[in-house]
Amino acid sequence: MTPAGRAPAKAPAARILAHGLLAPALAGWITVRFGRDDTAARLAIAPAAFMASEWIRGWIFTGFPWNTIGTSQVPSSPLAGFAPVLGAYGVSLAAAGVAALLVALGRSLAMSPTRFTIFGVIAAMFAVGGALRTVTWTDPAGPPLTVALLQGDVPQGLKWRDDMRVATLLDYRRMIFDANAKVVVLPETALPEFFDRLPPDYVASLTDHARATGKEILLGTVERDATGPEDAYYNSVVRLGGSGPASYRKRHLVVFGEFIPPGFRWVYAFLKIPLGDMARGAARQPPIEAGGTRFAVAICYEDLFGEEMIDFLPDAQVLLNVSNMAWFGDSLAPEQHLQASQARALETGRWNRRHRGDRCARPRRVAAAWFHARYAGGERGASQGRDALRAFRQCALHPPRVRDAAPRVAARLSPVESSLYATPCRCRHSSSWS
Repeated sequence: MTPAGRAPAKAPAARILAHGLLAPALAGWITVRFGRDDTAARLAIAPAAFMASEWIRGWIFTGFPWNTIGTSQVPSSPLAGFAPVLGAYGVSLAAAGVAALLVALGRSLAMSPTRFTIFGVIAAMFAVGGALRTVTWTDPAGPPLTVALLQGDVPQGLKWRDDMRVATLLDYRRMIFDANAKVVVLPETALPEFFDRLPPDYVASLTDHARATGKEILLGTVERDATGPEDAYYNSVVRLGGSGPASYRKRHLVVFGEFIPPGFRWVYAFLKIPLGDMARGAARQPPIEAGGTRFAVAICYEDLFGEEMIDFLPDAQVLLNVSNMAWFGDSLAPEQHLQASQARALETGRWNRRHRGDRCARPRRVAAAWFHARYAGGERGASQGRDALRAFRQCALHPPRVRDAAPRVAARLSPVESSLYATPCRCRHSSSWS
């Protein structure tokens, strides 16, 4: 995200190589090294090795847990039922374990007691996972809440151009005024201007409208803090309305996309890319309350990190992710990110309202929640807060925090009843869902 309209790479080739290839290679090396020439030993070691490699991939070099084995099981596989108990990494372990057992079955077609035992273990894993999916771990907290996710349909290459700025601001204000919902959400960095440099009458008109109508507005913007020796910039979600101002500042920044690792500042000095080194928000931030509901806010790929999302629990009642998927064009990345969001909904037992924020260039599949998916029509949807009243605490498999570099075994609330609304998007030039 840059005012010049240029997009610094969010996942450079070297990082994709390190996270996507080296981690599985490490798992394979561990399996062969410690399993030696014993096939049974290798099959026993491989599931734990692959789960451990994903765990490491989730925190090394700030972490990039994209497309984990566990996430691939969400939402339809019975193995996804283990997510609220062990987290996504526990689902990875279960899936890798089933794969190893299937390989063991394929080694011989002869029927034997061992073969029947393997069949029984596989069946038991699927049965237990499927049974866990039917358990209700959280209870409704208050009445359903209407939420509108607004989409400006601004192409990424035009977003920060001066000749588009006024039109974008006016379009979003019109949509906010027209939205018939208690909470109105704009996507990541929706407004192409620093928040403190927005026209005062513009912000005042939004605030006055929100107070007059009882709405709460959550808008994606860039906050600037000029109190220090150098200006600090934050990728933020700001609340406007009767509850007063509040904001969430992104805390897990994208390497080379939003912050510069030590020793690489010369790269940005040479390329002259603005806003390439943003500031991190506080490690612990409270949920944002809007419409009487507490939202656990995640910006862009932050909801890949389950150990950070549980920081909001048990206070948060609904998960909210705002993104700008225009970076990824027509690739499969938006659907892959959707699965990660579904995994967070499973782990926490909360509705996940997810705003993709990309341009509606083509109709996309609507990946709905399984249990309570429903739509109020148009660009609105109803969400209901959840409280973990009957949930229990257990150990979850999560990576250590990069900041304190210490392993964390997190006590977390675990539900199975969870749903993920597909992101409704009503474009200016298209009425298709995206």
